[in-house]
This record gives sequence, C-alpha cells and structure tokens, in this order.
Amino acid sequence: MRRVWLHSIPALLLTLLVIVPFAIAVVRLLSASEVGLIEAFARLDSRYQTKDALAFSLQLAAVSTIVTVLAGLPLAWWLGRYSWPQHRLIRALLTTPFVVPSMVATIGFISLLGPQSWLAQTAGIDVWYSLTAIVIAHTWYNVALVVRLVEPAIARLDPSLEEAARLLPSGDTAYKRAVRLWWPVIRPNLAAAATLTFVFSFTSFALVRHLGGPGLYTIERAIAERPFAGISGVGAGAVDSEIVLALGLLQLLVLVFALWLLTEFQRRGRMWLPLATEKLTRKRLPRSVHRPLIMGFALAGAMAPLWFIIAGSFSVQGEASLEAWRIAISGERSEWSLIPALTNTVRFAVLTMLIAVPLAWLSAWSVSTLETQGRWPRLYARLLDVLVMLPLALSAVMVGYGVLFGLSHLSTTLMMVWWLPLLAHLVIALPFAMRVLLPAMRSLDKSYLEVARTLGASPVKTLFRVHVPLLRGPLIVAGILAFAISLGEFGATWLLWNTPDWTTLPVLVDRAFWRPYQPLARPVGHVAATMLLLVTVALFIIAERFRVAGQEGEF
Repeated sequence: MRRVWLHSIPALLLTLLVIVPFAIAVVRLLSASEVGLIEAFARLDSRYQTKDALAFSLQLAAVSTIVTVLAGLPLAWWLGRYSWPQHRLIRALLTTPFVVPSMVATIGFISLLGPQSWLAQTAGIDVWYSLTAIVIAHTWYNVALVVRLVEPAIARLDPSLEEAARLLPSGDTAYKRAVRLWWPVIRPNLAAAATLTFVFSFTSFALVRHLGGPGLYTIERAIAERPFAGISGVGAGAVDSEIVLALGLLQLLVLVFALWLLTEFQRRGRMWLPLATEKLTRKRLPRSVHRPLIMGFALAGAMAPLWFIIAGSFSVQGEASLEAWRIAISGERSEWSLIPALTNTVRFAVLTMLIAVPLAWLSAWSVSTLETQGRWPRLYARLLDVLVMLPLALSAVMVGYGVLFGLSHLSTTLMMVWWLPLLAHLVIALPFAMRVLLPAMRSLDKSYLEVARTLGASPVKTLFRVHVPLLRGPLIVAGILAFAISLGEFGATWLLWNTPDWTTLPVLVDRAFWRPYQPLARPVGHVAATMLLLVTVALFIIAERFRVAGQEGEF
C-alpha cells in the first residue's frame, strides 16, 4: 500500500504544477475574452504584432533547423570518424554554446553583429534586426545538438560493418555506403537533433526580442510582450486575453506535434547494431587543409560571441575600464548592483535543484519500476512519463502564464510572494532532470537491490546505501542541469518579474541592454553576462566529468 502512495505522489504533484495552472489559465483567458476561440484565431491577422506571428515562427524555426543541420553534420562526421589532437577539448568547445543561457548568448550576438560592432563598422556587414541575425544565433546555439547527438552514433559503430559493406555490390562505393549504411545509422539521432532545434528555435524569446528589432514577432514574443506582467495579469483585458489564448494554443499544437515526431523518429529508428569503443573506430586524421581549416573556423565561431561578452565588461564607451565591474560589485548604484541579482539567481537555482532532483528521482523510479509489471502499472508508467515531459510542449512564457493565473486564482496576495518564479523554474527544469535519471534507472542492475532486501536492509537504508551510490553520476548531472537551467532561465522570470527585489542576473542583463542611453548600463550587463557565462561553463565541465558511459549522446 505504501508503494502505491509513493507512485501516486509524482502524478499528483505534476498535475498541481502543470495541468491545473494551465487549465485555469485557459479558462480565465476564455472568460476574459469577448469573443469565442474560433473568432480569436480569425482576428490574429488583423493586428500588427500577431498578423504574421505563426508564419514567421514556422519560417524562422524551419530555416534555423536546415542551416543548423547543414553546419553541424560535417562537424559531427569529422569528430566521429577521425581522431583529432585535443579531441575532447574540441568537442567541449563546440558544445559549450548550448549550455550558455539565452540572455548571455543574446549579449554576445549584440556585441558581434550589432550596429556598433566591429563587423558592422569595419567590415561593413549589416545584418542587424533581420531574420539572418536570428538564424545565425540559432545556428550557433543549436549546432551543439547535432554534434552531441550524431557524433556518438558515428564513432561507436563497429568497423567490421563498414568492412563487410565494402565487399558487397551495394556498398562498394563511398556514396552507396553513405546511403545504405551510414544514413540509417545516423538518421534517428539526426532527426532528433533537427526536431529539438526546431522546438528551441520556435520558442526562442530573448534572441528574437533583441536581435529581431521592432518588426519581427514570433508567437513567443507576441505572447510575452502583452501587458500582462505581474499583478496586471489578474485583470487582463479582452483583446490581450484573446491574443494570448489563440497564440498559446497554436504554439501548443505545433510543439505537441513536433515532440510526437521526435518520439516517432526515436521509436522507428531503433536498431541493434554491434558497437565498439571510440578508440578502435576513429581513424587517423588525413593530411589535408580543408578539414582543420573548417574545424578551426567553427571553433572560432563558437568562441567569438563569448569573447565579446567578456571583453565588453572591461570597456566603457569604447575605452578600456574596470568601472563597470566596480559599480556592479560595490552596489554604489542600486539599479545596477550585481550582488542582489546574483543572490536571487543562486537562491532560485539552489531551491530548484533541491526540489527538482528528488521529484525527478521519484518519477523516474516509479516509471522504471512500474513499466516492468502488469498492464495497468505499465499504462500508469507511460502516463507519468508523458506528464513529466509535458512542460516541454509549453514554452517558458506559457509556463509563466500558467503560474501567474494559477496562483492568482487562489489569491491575489500570492502574486507578491518571493517564490513565484521558483515554481516556473521547477516546472521547466524537471523534464531535463528526469531525462537524465530515467535511462540510468532503467539500466540499473536490480539484483543489487534484491540482495540488499534479502539481507534485511530497510527501504530507506537500501535507498541511501545501494541506490544512491550506484546512481551517483546521473544524480550529480541531473542536479547540475537543474541548477544551470534555473540559473539562466529568462522567459518565465521576465514575465513574472514584479519587483526589483526579484531581479535575477538574466533579467538584469535584459534591463541593461534596453537602456543604451545610460553609459554604464550595457557594460554592467556585460559584467552580469560574464558571471553567468563563467558559472554555466564551469557547471558544464563538472557535469561532463560525472557523465557515465553510454550517455555521450545526451545532454
């Protein structure tokens, strides 16, 4: 009986955290709107900010996905096929952009592509406030997905398969082997990377908000920039209600379809092939100029925005200076004081980690335990797995709206509690922590647990003496991932931001870059972005040290 209740806890908590707030938000938006849902959809074309939001969102996501795959596939192939000097360092540098918070990446591209940048003033390259600028940023951000997911599939295939293919008429040329051997091998991982790139590009907010200028609106931006922030969201106007409702449901449909495609690609693409260690499969790098040249260009491109972020923190109005660091750390000017924002950011991140990891553990344990039992337990396990992953079908801004309307439905006084953003961070971080722990739980040798029970160990003692030590690596990775996601979260926090007392580092960076007329604003924004960058990169390096074998193709 006790285990039945334990298995019920994750579903109950997730229902309260995700489904109930979202349902309340839909009901309240419907009641506040003066028109029905169908008419709300029809009216989207009559407003400037929403007229082409869906079309532009789909166009941006599609173009970003195509360019990302074209840029990332050659890099993944070369890293998987050949042994490079400092191979692990190259892979780490190429995948670092993906762990950088969105606001930090935005600042890097403002410095790299903006009207005051070196490229614009010296080289005459002007892509500011354009689709091109956003696609470049999305490609930089998501190439890591292609490299991370596709490279292991290439690197770990048993070389004997390729040797056998060479002896057959269907594989006696490089083209035939590419089509009949390598394409089936990499197709599932490449499709997963492309789908995730589409999802992240479709829901991009910070990059579109700053790089797209006043004329480019995606669904995410059109929803977020309605006058709903904070307490005003409780009394939302009819026009804003119908806009958020219509766009939010359209976005949900697109994301659910994309995630369904992702699961289908993974299910249909499962193949049991002989694997080998990477040391045996990788070939010696051929002597040529084009591969090292292109790889060097890719590494320079991956590091350039990060360099401009750090360099900008040591410059004020074009002159080398430490003034921004002094102002940010000393707190001399309260609006640009870094310490309160850093304190809030770390507080939210620590609490998110402490809550998300145990809940992800309990959810993963329930799913991995019940899916090996009878029909109804297996059905519950699948339902719980879908429930945990449901936040991935909601953008950060829509998660923020769910928290906003869900709590205001209980009491308007809850709109001023300090832990309001924490709920959004928890909902966003939980699926990622779950995806780290669940494969590890499934692969755990259950005989260790059975031996502990046979020896008379209590469930609590078995948990802390056997279960936790065996899954120490995935637990640490899940905790670091939850911490890092909360650390850089911007969309939901920006929407829920009610008072300067809640300011986090990403919100501080956003505020700073919307005040270019203040000489110290953007340099202080660079200081905050630099601190976020250094912390997230350090967390990424630590997580890599604890990642276990077989997780190379996961984040």
